[in-house]
Amino acid sequence: MINEESELIGKTANEGFERVLEQYPWPEQPSLEGVEPFSWSLGGAGRELIDSVIERHPKGLVLEIDAFMGGAARIWLSRFPELRCVLVDTWEEKVIDYVHSLQSVPWAINAYGEEALAEYASLLKQHGVISCVQNNLSEFIERSILAPMTWAKAFEMLEALDLNPTLVVVNRPRRENLIAAHHAFPNAIIAGGDWNWGKDQDYPVRRYVTEIAERRGGKIDAYKSTFVIAEARHGAPLESEYRYSVSKDESAEPSISETDKLALA
Repeated sequence: MINEESELIGKTANEGFERVLEQYPWPEQPSLEGVEPFSWSLGGAGRELIDSVIERHPKGLVLEIDAFMGGAARIWLSRFPELRCVLVDTWEEKVIDYVHSLQSVPWAINAYGEEALAEYASLLKQHGVISCVQNNLSEFIERSILAPMTWAKAFEMLEALDLNPTLVVVNRPRRENLIAAHHAFPNAIIAGGDWNWGKDQDYPVRRYVTEIAERRGGKIDAYKSTFVIAEARHGAPLESEYRYSVSKDESAEPSISETDKLALA
C-alpha cells in the first residue's frame, strides 16, 4: 500500500521533467529498424533494494547516473507505468571497444553468454552507442530522457532546471558524486552500486555512503552490490533485514559489476 507521503512525493517529483526534455528532446526516429531493444544492465546484484524503493514511489522520477545501455531503466519503466526516468551517461564510443573485449572475458561470458555478447558488440559497432540506447528506450519516449553528459555537468544543469527526482541512482559512486547528489537533490532518496568494491582499500564506497547517510540522519540498507540510504521522511521502514552495521561481517567478494565498471573508469 502506498502511503500519503509517497503519493505526495510522486506528484511533485516530475517538476522540471519537461524543462529537461526541452534541452534533450528525442529524435524523430528513436528506434532502429529490425533491432529488438535489450535490457542489459551492469548494475550488479542486489538491485531488489532499488526495486523496493520504486515500489513505494511508483509515480516518481528516477535519475540514473552512468546508465550504460539503459537496461535498468527499461525494466523499471516496463514494471511501473507511471514512473519517469532521466538517464545520464557520456555514452562515449569507447564503450564499443569495451563490449567487444568482453567476448573473451570468462566472467562476462558466464554472466551474459557468448551469443548475447557477440550480438551487443555487433549492434554497437553497426549503430553506435547512443543510437542503441535510444532504441532500448524507444517504447518509453514520453516517460524517459537521455542526457549525454558527465555526472558533474548533469547535477549542475538538472538542479538549475529544478528537476526534483524521487530517487537518484549513482551506479559508480565516489565521494565527489555522492556529495554532489546530496547537495543538488536534498529531497531525493540516494542509492547506488559498488557496495562491495575495493576490499583491498577497506571498501571505500561504504565510507562515502556512511558519510552521506550521517549528514541526512538516515540509515543504510545494503544487499550484495547495492545500497540505499534509508530515511524515515521517505517512508523507509524503521527496521530492515538489510540494515547495514559496521559490526556485521565485512567480508565480501567483488561482484561482476564492480570489476566490470573499473574498465570504464
